[in-house]
Amino acid sequence: MTHRCGIIGTGLQATRRVRALIEAADAEPVRVAGATPDTTKGVRAEHGLNAVADWRELVADDGIDVVFVCVRPICTRDDASLRAGKHVLCEKPLARTADEADEMCRVARATGRVLGCGFNHRHHPALPRSATASPAESWAAPCGRAPYGIAGRDGYEREWRADPRQVSGGQLMEQGIHVVDLLRSYFGEVEAVTSLRSSTVWPIAPLEEDAMVLLRHHSGVLAQLHSSLTQWVNTFRLEVGGDEAVAEVQGLAGSYGTQSLSVWPRTDGPFTVTRQEFRSGDRSWALEWAEFARLLSLPAPDQTSALDGAAAIRVVAAAYTAADTLTWEKP
Repeated sequence: MTHRCGIIGTGLQATRRVRALIEAADAEPVRVAGATPDTTKGVRAEHGLNAVADWRELVADDGIDVVFVCVRPICTRDDASLRAGKHVLCEKPLARTADEADEMCRVARATGRVLGCGFNHRHHPALPRSATASPAESWAAPCGRAPYGIAGRDGYEREWRADPRQVSGGQLMEQGIHVVDLLRSYFGEVEAVTSLRSSTVWPIAPLEEDAMVLLRHHSGVLAQLHSSLTQWVNTFRLEVGGDEAVAEVQGLAGSYGTQSLSVWPRTDGPFTVTRQEFRSGDRSWALEWAEFARLLSLPAPDQTSALDGAAAIRVVAAAYTAADTLTWEKP
């Protein structure tokens, strides 16, 4: 089956999604809706899509069965597409608040549509392997640690990402939420969280440019996340340590560098390491579409992705409360 897709948004994420859909054998991007005619023109011209001035016209199109929501967090809540009978893949964060995300999940269940959250990091080639790099018993008592940062830009305080009226949080909600999702996927639900956050370079408070988060999972695993705008070089590193091995993923392709997976088995010495590099570029967008298309083929709607999106927002919100009150909080 070929899914006819509409894309709401014309920024970088929308462009990535369109390119992945063009490559896919089971998808056809047909319409795009941008905020203004000028922002829509480039995507329309490059990919030959039918452009509409109002996203509501796209949603009402009976010829579209999947809608991609690739807009700013203030606009991401999209009950309308679900109520119009469309399946929806929405960029992270799934909504501005966990309550809004829960309502989107409720509407998806009521309408029998599939709602997904755009956590493309799950589909980077090294990351699924890091959880299975050695036998399952090797991870009996694991821990996790991850610095994830993007180099902040001059004038960042004038971008929409620095406007509390348009976003649902700072750097932790904007980018660090990917790692929150990965940690949940590896170690299970988060029992409690504490954190610190700051803004010292750009005048963006109450939004944060740095957040350091400590998570305790119900499984007993402890994990640590540093989400940063002041890393000054794009950085991604995820370490998972267990009884019998340690695995480390570095890079995400592109400006984050070639992705690699290194595994050190437990030994009295000499130490050994197995290292793999993944040089095929960033294929996560195409692989995420393949997974979403698989969900669409199931006999009953699977809302796991949307529920994960809501849960990740809840963890970040708890981290914000913990930072403001210097307490441990339950998501």
